[in-house]
Amino acid sequence: MLSSLRSPDPAAEAHDVVPMAAGEPEIDGVPAVSATWYQNLVEFANGTPGWVHLFAEVGTEALPILLVVLMAVNWWRSRRLGAAVTAQAFLAPTATAIAYFISDIAKSIIQQPRPCQAMDLVSIAPCSPMGDWSFPSNHTTFAMAAAVGLAIAWRRTMPWVLTGAVLTGFSRVFVGAHYPHDVVVGLALGAAVAAAIMFGTRRPTTTLVTWASGVPALRWAVATGRQPDATEPATVRLPATPAAPTTSPGDGDPGGAPDANSLPTQRIPAAHGRGHRDPARSGMPQEPTERIQVRPPSNRPLSREDGRPAARPGTPADRERTTRLRHPR
Repeated sequence: MLSSLRSPDPAAEAHDVVPMAAGEPEIDGVPAVSATWYQNLVEFANGTPGWVHLFAEVGTEALPILLVVLMAVNWWRSRRLGAAVTAQAFLAPTATAIAYFISDIAKSIIQQPRPCQAMDLVSIAPCSPMGDWSFPSNHTTFAMAAAVGLAIAWRRTMPWVLTGAVLTGFSRVFVGAHYPHDVVVGLALGAAVAAAIMFGTRRPTTTLVTWASGVPALRWAVATGRQPDATEPATVRLPATPAAPTTSPGDGDPGGAPDANSLPTQRIPAAHGRGHRDPARSGMPQEPTERIQVRPPSNRPLSREDGRPAARPGTPADRERTTRLRHPR
């Protein structure tokens, strides 16, 4: 599992290999404290059991892959949570890719050799060839950008993903692939780029996701469920209420009883449980209401020997009946 330094080659001879001795190593372009910490940690790692070497070498590559899986899960779950949440789920991998791209450009410009190429030490991970530069750490930048994006888009994962990003950076030094300052700059770069993109482009991305949800070919990627056919609220038809019986004019009542359709009505909403929200404010279709007809009180007497309604006092029919009783024929 351990890999020793390879035999010198023309590319390696371009950079001086510093032999390890007592005191702080001096390497051009590398802070002395960073080189010292790297030397101490690599020497400690070489003294650990073989299973620790295997765990570290696998974990340093597996942790970024695990973060990618979590971003995919976050995208899948966000499709049913609204356009704003879905927009953040898309921004997390976008920010990660941009941060990695910036880190890779910085590497090609700075061109700092790997520590295993500049120091006479045995590392757990195989030493990369010349041209695969060290500063900053791409693995760490990628992991921290993904962790910050997930922490903003899916807050429940914040403590786990941030811990995973820090462990990724530590493992890069532990296996001998990077100096500590490579990792620190990678953590800062990934966090800064991811936070700037997640917060700076959230609103236009939400607008774009809202538009995509109305396109049948793109809806599956940003939303779930069937697209509504109409944007107008549903119309609720109330059941027909049977009309009350009416009385035709007559029997001494010139006006007759009022028609049922002309009676005043009162709309009483159906009873709701505790904590009910007003349907009109929440946008939900309103529930059917009961229609109760309110009949005005009548002073018309209804008592008569033959069961027929009696005439009101003072009407012509009442006066005629009184005359017949007083003057029978």
